[in-house]
Amino acid sequence: MKTADLPDGIATSEVKTYAETLLESFSPLPLDLLRWGYVVGSSQLFIFAAPADRIAKSKKIPELMQTSNLATCFAAFVFGFDLGEGWSLVKRNAGECCEYLAVFSENKKWREVYALSLPMQDSDDDAKNKFEKMGVPRDVSRVWEFCLFKNSVFKSAVALLRGGGVEMSKKACDAKFMSSADVRDGATLKAAKKAVFFDRASCTLAVLGVFFFAVLLFWKISLLFQSSSENRLNQEFELLSPQADLVKNMMDEAIFLQSLNSKKIENVMMIARINKYRPEGVSFAKSVAKSPNSIEIRGKAQSVMLATQFERRLRQSEIFKNIKLAMSGSGSGGTSWTLNAEFKD
Repeated sequence: MKTADLPDGIATSEVKTYAETLLESFSPLPLDLLRWGYVVGSSQLFIFAAPADRIAKSKKIPELMQTSNLATCFAAFVFGFDLGEGWSLVKRNAGECCEYLAVFSENKKWREVYALSLPMQDSDDDAKNKFEKMGVPRDVSRVWEFCLFKNSVFKSAVALLRGGGVEMSKKACDAKFMSSADVRDGATLKAAKKAVFFDRASCTLAVLGVFFFAVLLFWKISLLFQSSSENRLNQEFELLSPQADLVKNMMDEAIFLQSLNSKKIENVMMIARINKYRPEGVSFAKSVAKSPNSIEIRGKAQSVMLATQFERRLRQSEIFKNIKLAMSGSGSGGTSWTLNAEFKD
């Protein structure tokens, strides 16, 4: 994480390029090996990054990144709050652990920031002991608690900060923030947007279906009680049956949309993992997920040697159970090939 003052008169369209330049100046890795983002304040820029392979090796993060509205560090939400002068400690309960930030502010600007994650059973004193080794003094007078909440899938998230009897909040996920702070690569972000769309569509369809059925049922029951005739009751129940079938079909459609979305995500994830071993000169044309752990990809290579190099790289990796790459002819566009890859559990 890094903060920097924004140059006077910098245009909005130039901020991303400026952030890239700063990141390249202090990052030990090139940008294409990072997952990174930035947040713009009134006069400052906050940049954050992590190695892409470190995120990929996590047990839960890659899966969450495929379905979340936003993937970013919690410090990005805290940036912009007035924490006061000097050192502040910000704490966030993340379920299985507690995340901490130590921030030094001066003249309403962040000058230093450190972060760590501790098990739930550890205390604030344990966090202060670890921060002390990073150069943060133990006598941090202000301790804040942070949370991010959402009332529904259709509303923006709100960031909330509490400490010392003070409470501050702000809208956390507007379009400008999401476009710059999201750390996902293009393919993962595209899959996540589809997942969010299908989830919202499924939710809306289910809610409308239940509401329609409830109104219809209430109306039919009211009609039933207006007559004591047994024949009339039978007729009304027969009329109600098609509407009930319609609602059932709507619910089945919602389940189908969720299933379709899940399959697309699995396909994208497998392609992304295989793409890490693809040399230049080898391209993908078509892919089909055979199962949650296997995929077939068709493509072309500029030469047989490049296709063979691609196969060798895949076999040397430790994430595949079985690799089969078959050549299917050469032409003006290169050598065609078909790959069947099965991942280890």
